[in-house]
Amino acid sequence: MTYFTDFTEARAEKFEQQAADCLKREYDSFQNCDTDGYLSQWASSVMASNYKLKAEICRAGGVSEFNGLYKGEQRLKAKVINGQYGAVWLVHEDDQELAGRKFIPTGSRSKVQTELGLCEKPELAPAWVTKDNRVFRTGDEWGSDALAI
Repeated sequence: MTYFTDFTEARAEKFEQQAADCLKREYDSFQNCDTDGYLSQWASSVMASNYKLKAEICRAGGVSEFNGLYKGEQRLKAKVINGQYGAVWLVHEDDQELAGRKFIPTGSRSKVQTELGLCEKPELAPAWVTKDNRVFRTGDEWGSDALAI
């Protein structure tokens, strides 16, 4: 799947202008319709947020901050998935022996991570934004393209 690749200051400014246009439409709708235009006001607000997130990613050179799973300073090949009981780290088969197991609970307070000598650290990775304003990784799903912060 191909994602957006034009991460320039000019593109960031264009996204910010689009966000401002959306906010103006939201304001105008409220002034003209009061709360009767709530659906269009809501949609304008959501789109403004989307454009603002896109502008942030453009200004950052196409990356955003995520967590990675580490053993000491070594980044493990791992990704967060939705498990049976919520979000968990799925460790790639190449690193399962080093990690101590295949599935690891997420979160900085994970007892399992502590017992295995693992921790989550912030990192920068290629990113983009979904229609519902979630920032997601666009590069290597196992995090091999991430940069430690």
